[in-house]
Amino acid sequence: MMKRTDLISQNNGRENPTFCPVGCPVCRYDGGLYPARFHSVELPGNAELLGIERKANHIVFLLEGTLHIRTQENEHHYLNSGQCMFLPRTQYPDIRAIAPSRVVWLDFSNRIVLGGQDALASTVLSGIHPAEGIPILSVTPQIERLLTEVQALEIPCYHMLKQYELFFLMKAFYADGELGCFFNAVLRPIHDFRAFVESNYANDDTLEDIARKTNLSKSYFIKRFKESFGVSVHQWLVKQKEEQLKKMLAAGKYDTEEMARLLGLRSRKGLYQFCRQRFRCSMTELKERLTDTGTTDEDSGRKDNIYAKKNNFNPPPYFEATVKNS
Repeated sequence: MMKRTDLISQNNGRENPTFCPVGCPVCRYDGGLYPARFHSVELPGNAELLGIERKANHIVFLLEGTLHIRTQENEHHYLNSGQCMFLPRTQYPDIRAIAPSRVVWLDFSNRIVLGGQDALASTVLSGIHPAEGIPILSVTPQIERLLTEVQALEIPCYHMLKQYELFFLMKAFYADGELGCFFNAVLRPIHDFRAFVESNYANDDTLEDIARKTNLSKSYFIKRFKESFGVSVHQWLVKQKEEQLKKMLAAGKYDTEEMARLLGLRSRKGLYQFCRQRFRCSMTELKERLTDTGTTDEDSGRKDNIYAKKNNFNPPPYFEATVKNS
């Protein structure tokens, strides 16, 4: 029988909250898919590895045993003890234990951003041309120690911190060429477009800022964005500010000047105006609604309307400078 050892809930029976359980406004957890999440399992021989998230990229670490991995292209790979393999979100692999195996895997739908730079994309921009090959690496003792020490916590930002720690170790112990080959399928923003945008945008970014980060022309970026997100860049940016404002109010740790700055607004007046126009209430009323119900009374109708009505937001002058209509 397969023994699952990961993510035993430690929230004392509470229902999953709408936002990050510790009130973190950074991880942008929306109550659905974790941006990054570690899992571990002990498999008997001939058992199938189940539970890999279909909408995420994966790194499968085999600490003990032997795995047979069959990819969507019907390629067959054997992973031996002390090896790891990268599988992009476009793959739906069949993974089976050939012998009793101890497996840890990371599902992630975000990008690693360090100092405002996308760490994977910077590998390409630095002039490294990764060779094509099987994305398999040996697991170093330092990485194995990290994997065995990951705690079973239902906290999204905890898993993101461990994901970043894992990447630091990979940067320290593997050459850039090895990492380029390992992550080759998602190195360029165009290959992992949605995740790149969600992980790399800042709240004060304009359309031009995000297009520049992806290294795409403005016209092609707008086209690709619409195909990936189903809404315009302007609508999406406004939506992100709404969600961030709700998270900060729910956390109760930020004054209005700090919230305005973090949202890319120029003043507290701009913040109050934004709240009135987007939620039809004051900041105090919005916080009360979030405290009482975890959501706003008008969320269901208004969330749909922002996508249906292209011009239903008329930004004031002090807001228009940071959010430009696409």
